[in-house]
Formats: sequence, structure tokens, C-alpha cells
Amino acid sequence: MCLLGADALSWVLRDPQQPLAWLWHLPLLSVLLHHHAPGPAAASSPLDHAQRAAAPLKRNFAAAFADRDAGVWRPPPLAARPRQGSPSGGGTTAAQSRALPLVRAGRLGAAARALTATPFAPRTPAVWENALALFPPARPGLATAPTLAAAFPAALTAAAEFGRAAGVPTALPRGAVDAAIRRAPRGSAPGPSGLRKEPLRALGEEEQASLGFVVRLRAGGVPVRRVPPLAAQTLAGAELLLLCKPGAADGDGLPRLRPIGRPEILRKLAAASLAGAVRTAASRLLSPLQMGVGVPNPCERVVHEDSATHAHDPSAALVQLDFRNAFNLVSLPAAAASVSRAFPVFCPYLESVYRGGAPPRVYGWVSDATPAGGAVGPLKRLWLGVERGVQQGDPLGPLLHAAATHLSVQRISEAHPAGVGRDVHDDEVVVTPHTDLLAVLQSAAAAGAAVDAELAPAKCAGWSPTGAAALAHWPARWHSDGVMQFSLPLGSDAFVAAAVDRLAATHGALTDAIAALPPSEVQSQLLLFRLYAGPQPNYWLRALSLVWGGRLAGYVDRAAQSSFRRLLTDARDPSPDVVALIARAAAPLTNGGLGIGGRSTLARAAAMASRVDCLRARPLYSPTLKAVAEFLFGADAVPTRTAPPPSHPSFSADMLAAFPGRYVARRPPHSASHPADLAAGPPALAASPSPVVAVAACLSVAGARSGAPHRPPPGPLAASNSPISCFPTRQSRPPGAAARF
Repeated sequence: MCLLGADALSWVLRDPQQPLAWLWHLPLLSVLLHHHAPGPAAASSPLDHAQRAAAPLKRNFAAAFADRDAGVWRPPPLAARPRQGSPSGGGTTAAQSRALPLVRAGRLGAAARALTATPFAPRTPAVWENALALFPPARPGLATAPTLAAAFPAALTAAAEFGRAAGVPTALPRGAVDAAIRRAPRGSAPGPSGLRKEPLRALGEEEQASLGFVVRLRAGGVPVRRVPPLAAQTLAGAELLLLCKPGAADGDGLPRLRPIGRPEILRKLAAASLAGAVRTAASRLLSPLQMGVGVPNPCERVVHEDSATHAHDPSAALVQLDFRNAFNLVSLPAAAASVSRAFPVFCPYLESVYRGGAPPRVYGWVSDATPAGGAVGPLKRLWLGVERGVQQGDPLGPLLHAAATHLSVQRISEAHPAGVGRDVHDDEVVVTPHTDLLAVLQSAAAAGAAVDAELAPAKCAGWSPTGAAALAHWPARWHSDGVMQFSLPLGSDAFVAAAVDRLAATHGALTDAIAALPPSEVQSQLLLFRLYAGPQPNYWLRALSLVWGGRLAGYVDRAAQSSFRRLLTDARDPSPDVVALIARAAAPLTNGGLGIGGRSTLARAAAMASRVDCLRARPLYSPTLKAVAEFLFGADAVPTRTAPPPSHPSFSADMLAAFPGRYVARRPPHSASHPADLAAGPPALAASPSPVVAVAACLSVAGARSGAPHRPPPGPLAASNSPISCFPTRQSRPPGAAARF
């Protein structure tokens, strides 16, 4: 296999103009290495390993492809599928069958999502017709290179100047290709040919070097005109995966669809190499308006900034903008116009994949086309051309989409300088005066139309923290109790409590799904329990206010510890031993534990780290956070007397007192004299202590002066229910009490 694989890659290097050289290596490894189709689903008896290897060598490609396609190309029809097992019956469910290989590949987050993921859309003719509507053909009046140059001259000129000054290489570096091959996730789905990354990992060192050269050729190392059109079209293809969106079905009773493309592995590696090579530079080009590319923790940062902005001006309202079918409708010429000027290294890839002689194809099939009682045979492949937008699933898709929408986000920001607009891919939020909300919607519709994006007013939403009503003739939704911003609740006590309870129930379902894995998968269960609740609850613990984060952490710990107890203990175990086992499991790995549970002890540290990260990263372009940062830096710059040692948490005073040389420092008296400007605090602090400014107003941080008095905000307090606020009144700390962090 290694010899055949090496020969196929060497052929591409020797003669890139030969289409068979590009196409031979795609089916070769999948023909030799694939799972046999289940007996009831196979159209014919599967070939054994010797016959599988002999078929291509004897040029019996029909038998080789028929044997592979029975298990790779499509699932069997419903009538031919074996009955799904149940945990109580000792079998494995479809979700468990998808999750367990991901656990073995080390992709725990993907495995946790697979256990509770929404199902795939049924492969019926009606669903396929709905999928066709998600990929509309090109039509007259769409944006073109000349219209974009006339509509956005300043933005495109700035992109070209950035490209000359950014220092991004014009040719793809070899190190970026090697890093992309090394970081390619295990267990990822194949493209149309069925080739996965695992067979490529089996190649020897010399063959791996050849693979790197082929990926560089695919990314632009060989001129586009030298790649035969047939090979270019095949390499640009993607398998179409249709997922069901959460929520109710459409009016026709069919599920709402989320199309995901699964490109060929060579296209994936080439796109991932290009994305890695420009990620840092792209974040400088697109941020702060577009935070979805190259920015760590973008949703947390946007939530914290918006919270601080609301604390500075509680009368400001928030509007969430939503564009219909955003990835599949946004202007590809707009993306190409921006990235080709800023990153010329992208040009060959864009020409070969998106702007070739024919649009890239996505492939699918209808699996219930077999007549009742008929034999299960090979089905005709279905395909459609993608003439608009960028593909979800392409590693470069998020960057291309962000580059196109960045032009419209810039226009909205210029039209409303009093607002704060931030975009994370296709989710845009604007905090602006309440009276400007209608104008923001109108500007968003006009700016989106310039890049072929269609605003969906019925899916947009507005909210005012003060409880203000919607404006007259407001066309979008209006929430009086709160909104979900980047899946995080902002709003009243009841709204946030309900959201936390819903997430706790979701966490409980995930915990039950992990506990229901087969008894032989104890190691997989322990690894998954270390996720506590999955990526989303961990994100909530960092971004929520401390009160609600503590409540969620309690839910997470109780569920994880309860499942862990059921997994490893029973009624015969002494209660003290069980308590000791759970306590030991909650300790981190470095302390001899398993890291299962104990989330409550880390919730405050995680929230503090998230807010400090926001304060360190955002003062360059956020006026509100700049005021907070200047206040903190000014506190350190004040002439100081002999400073007390840093405070330890008050709840650990008894424990620390037992160690020599360790003591708890007390806060200086409230009457300590400080400059008036620091005592008053910046505007955001004087308005309301949001979680962002809680770093200064509510917590004592090592390296910052802890003697600044905490003054109650003038005027009406912001609700203590959302990330805009800090601790409730019942948790306020007297001025002379010890630090609580």
C-alpha cells in the first residue's frame, strides 16, 4: 500500500499536467482500505483483503469500486438497515458508534457533541429538493469586481496597502503545509472519493515529504492552467452532509437544513495550510469589527465589551442582525476582491476551486429510491454546482465569508459611529442608542445587499436592559426580558435562570448519554466525564457573571459526580470511601486526580481570566474598556506607601494559618486617602460594576492596589441578573472585609 501510495504521489510531482496522476491517488487508498459494508446492506458479497488488493492490479476497477461503494458512498436504505441496539440490550446506538471512534482519536469534544447531536436529515427526494434551494444559481444584478471596486474603494485600497505592509509571503511556506498535515484531525469524514487522513498517516517518511509537495502544488505551487480541468473539478468537489437544525420543522413538515461540505482531503490540507499561514495577519486586518478569524475567545470578548458598554450607558439598546442563508449567498467576488489584495497567496487557490471553468460541485444521493422488496444496488450520484457563496466545511470558508461581510460591517460602523458593532462570522450585534435601532436595520440591509447578503428582519432581535419598548414600526422581534447573545443569556433574573436551567438539563442529557456507553468503554466514559459538561457549559462558566456561573458550576459538579459514583461504586461500598473517591477524582491530574467534578472551585478563576483577557486585548479600540484599563494602570502608577502583601481568599484563612510564613492580609481601611479621580473611577465603573469592570470594582487582583474604595453606582442600578451586573446586594462585601478572590 505504501509503495502504491508513494508511486501515485510521485506521479503528480513528475507530471502535474496528467489528469490521471491527480486522480489515481484519490480512490487508490480508499479502494484498498475501507470498512466492509454490513451484510444486509451489501449489494454483493464483500471482497476479502487479497481480492481487494488484486482487483486494481488486474485492472478490475468495476469490482474494486463496487466493493468500496457499498460501505463508503452511502448508508443502506432504511429497510435494509440492521436494528439499532439499545444500552439496556447491550448493543450500541448510532450516536455511540459515531462517538467512540472519536474518543479513540482523542477528539473528546467532537465525541461529546456526537452523543447528543441532532440527526442527519433523511435522504429523501423532498429533502434533496429543499437542499437545492439552499444553493441558488447566479443571477443578473449580483455584485461583480467592478461594482465592488466602485462601492468600496477605500476599503479595498486599505486591504491592498495592508497586503504590502503585512509581510505575508506570496508563496505558501513549507512549514505551514507541514503544520497543517500534522494537525489534521483524526477521524474526520472523507470527501467524495472516500479518502481519509488515516491512510495518509500510514505513508513512510519519504512519502510524507511527497505528500507535502503535492499539497503545496494544490495550494498554488503549480500554475492553475497546468492542472487539467477534469482534475481541478474533481479536486474541488465536496460531499454534501445535510444536518437538521434544532427546533420545529418548516411549514412543509420537513426539517430545516444546515448544509456542510466535506471536501477532498487534498483540498482540505491546502486550505488549512493557507489559513494557518495568514491567520495572524487576517486577525489584524479584520478585527475589531470582525472577531471570527484569528481572535481567541471572540464571543467572550464581545459579550464583555457589550456588557461594559451597557454599564457605561444603561439606556443603550442591543440589536442582533441575522442574514438569510449567509454562507451560501454572500458574494464570492467580494471575498476574492478583499483577500486577493490583502493576501495574494490565496489567488491560485481561489482560481482553481471557486473561479475555475465550472463552479465547484457538491455530491449527494437519495437513499430511499430502492423499490419495496427490490435488491439493494448502487445508486446514481446526485450533484449540483455551487455558483454563489462559500462552502461550509472548507477550512478557508470562514475567512472568505468574514472578508466579504467585513465590507458591509465597515459600512454599518461608519454610518453609526455612536454604536458599537461587532461581528463573529455571520452573527452581528450592535449596541447603540435606542432611537437609532431602526436606522441600524436599514443600514444593515443596504450594506448587506452590496455584498449579496440578504437581511432577514424577522430573525433579527432587539432588547433594552432598561425595559424600553420597541420603536414604532419595528419590523424585527423585540425581547423584553432578555436575549441569547452568542448562546449566552443576557437579561432579567428569570430569563437567565431559565437559560441556566435549560443548559443544566442539556448537560444532564449528555451525562446520561456518557453513562449509557457500553460497559466495556469505561476508559472512554472517564475521558468524556473530564469534559465536565462539554464545550458550551465551560464557555458559559467563563462568560457568565459570578453568581450564575456558580449556580451552573454546581449543576455540572453534581451531575458529573453522580454519574461517576454510579459508574465505579455500588451500594456495597462504604459511604466514607465513596466520598473520598469522589473528592480524589475532582482533583486535577497533576495532583493525582482525574479532573472529574470540582468545577465550582474553578468557576471564579475562569471568569476572572476571561475578563482579564478582555481587558488586556481590547483597550486599543474599545473606548469603554480603555477607560477601565487606564483606571487600573493609573491605580498602579499612584505614589505608594508600603503595600500590604497580596490577599488570600478569606475562605482559606484557616487552612493557610497552619503553614509557617503564610498569613491572610486584610484590606486597608476604607478611609485611606487616594486621588479623587481614582476614587471616582472611570465612567464604566461609575455607572455599574459589570463583570468586565468587576476586576476593578469587586475583586482584588495581585499586582493591583487593593485599597481603592468600592462606591455604589449613582442612579438606578443595573439588574444583577446578567453579565452587565456584578454581585447581588446580598453578596456585597463590607469595605474592610478580606478579599474574596
